Amino acid sequence: MTLPAYLLDLPAEEAARLIALALLDAAADAARRLADPTDPAALHDFRVATRRLRSCLQAYRPELYGSVPRRLRRRLARLAEDTQRSRDTEVHLAWEREQEPSLTERQRVGLYWHLQRLAARRRRADGRLAELVGRRFTRLERRFRRGLETYRLRIERDPSHRRHEAAAVLGSRIRKLGGDLECRLAEVRTMADVGPAHRARIAAKRLRYLLEPIRGEVDGIEPLITRLCALQEGLGELHDSQTHRAALGHDLVAAGREHARRLDATIQADGRLERLELGASDDPRPGLLALAERLEEREAEAFARLRADWLAGAADDFFEAVSSAGKRIANRPACVAEIERRFLLRRVPATAQAFAVQEIEQGWLPGTRRVERVRPLRQADQPITYRTSKSATGTAPTAPEGQVDQALFDEIWPLTAGRRVRKRRYVIADYGLRWEIDQFLDRDLVLAEVVASGDNARVPLPEWLEPYVVREVTGERAFTDRALAR
Repeated sequence: MTLPAYLLDLPAEEAARLIALALLDAAADAARRLADPTDPAALHDFRVATRRLRSCLQAYRPELYGSVPRRLRRRLARLAEDTQRSRDTEVHLAWEREQEPSLTERQRVGLYWHLQRLAARRRRADGRLAELVGRRFTRLERRFRRGLETYRLRIERDPSHRRHEAAAVLGSRIRKLGGDLECRLAEVRTMADVGPAHRARIAAKRLRYLLEPIRGEVDGIEPLITRLCALQEGLGELHDSQTHRAALGHDLVAAGREHARRLDATIQADGRLERLELGASDDPRPGLLALAERLEEREAEAFARLRADWLAGAADDFFEAVSSAGKRIANRPACVAEIERRFLLRRVPATAQAFAVQEIEQGWLPGTRRVERVRPLRQADQPITYRTSKSATGTAPTAPEGQVDQALFDEIWPLTAGRRVRKRRYVIADYGLRWEIDQFLDRDLVLAEVVASGDNARVPLPEWLEPYVVREVTGERAFTDRALAR
């Protein structure tokens, strides 16, 4: 499912369900891929999707009230916990394999012994997860989807109880989760603060997952996500080192017992000292101790980076930016007065052929914060050019079209190379609405567009158009002119 570009303007209840459904789609797609042994990324994608879905359900719990019962949340939580065991083992395996070249021959004995144990654990964890997904997730997905696709709305006469748009709810939630993260990080003072560091890592994930659906809609969000990714990576490295070192401690005990049994068996079988010394060379513990020392060094380095970048006031600018972004989103202008509804057509409707046609070529100037479109046209056999400016995020109103003189056009038009579209437009007036049918000349694509507002926002399709409609693509960025430009 593709999230609409006007997500922030929707009622918060609808926006929350759209986000949750998109994450559910991602989890379902990854779950289907788990059956393919040639797709090693499927398990990772499923883990990420389930974690994000859980975070979404928690972040929007008030807005999702009545759609996701507690028992479904608990089942998803258990499934996510099983994915965590598999993920931890995978991370530990990858790190230990990287250590092999720098270990001594004697230390590699312990490395190989431990790699075998980790590989066996991973096979068991992955097998259990695949079995659980196959047995439970399909039914779980069905129940989630049934609950999320509809909700009951109670009409509130009291204005103080009216529901809010997604922007107001999301802005407030961003500020809250930003404050939560700041408090969690303040509790991390030393490398021994394992619990607070883990809670800070979870808080960073929740804030990041809250921001990601609007990363292309609001200025200043992408840098916040980038910094959160860096924080999550640093805290993850700290957490992985701590859990890995703890697991190695348990395995050291098992290694000692196993080595003692081997030596005892050697003595019982032969009794010669040379055999005993040969058995001692197979002791895995020196290798495990070397790995534990390296993990401790890794942990210290990760904490040093965390302290330099995030602790003791080092990230005050980040939290100010989060608070500012939350305020800006919450106080953005109310729901847009007009919505450009777009429909994908099979071909140009026969009715459109009888109406006026216009050849249009548009080009977009390079830019990330502001988007400028240039349209060369002819009017009364005279060439004229219009230039339109708008925010790249769509949060600011579009500036009205203005004419550009020929000299300036000759300078800026070459800058649009690779960002142009050519189309033939049919304009049809129908019961007060202006339908524009665009037939693209550089590809097999026909789109219909109408500007709907007020009572016309849900206008039915005209009889002359309906047979040609494949589906509505309103809000899908892939079908905007700028995305289609090439």
